[in-house]
Amino acid sequence: MLNFLFNEILNRPPENRQTAHSNNLVYNNYPFPQDVSDRRRERVERAAQAVLDARADFPDETLANLYDPDLMPLRLQQAHRTLDTAVDACYGRRQFNTDLERLEFLFDLYRQYIEPLRQLAERETRRATRRRR
Repeated sequence: MLNFLFNEILNRPPENRQTAHSNNLVYNNYPFPQDVSDRRRERVERAAQAVLDARADFPDETLANLYDPDLMPLRLQQAHRTLDTAVDACYGRRQFNTDLERLEFLFDLYRQYIEPLRQLAERETRRATRRRR
């Protein structure tokens, strides 16, 4: 799932992306369900490790080459499919019908997660405004 979401974001025109990515800045910062069972979490961890293991089989390849849709090794494709399935199951969904459906679902979940922070910031802003009067 993560590679589908990532591709969905990267395939947007640069002026609509509003993202900055670097191995030092970003790593899997998508909203993950809070109530995932240990079994499902471990399944995701194993699948993620399988992706890393598949990449390690090609030490002389760049990530650009490994993730080129026309050149991506079959083992890496399969590892990502397994990871996508494991992650999707954590959300209580077997499969999203489209990448857009997946993206909308994740943004809705993100909104739910940040709502308490938004409300807190709003309260703090109101307090600060009252203090200045």
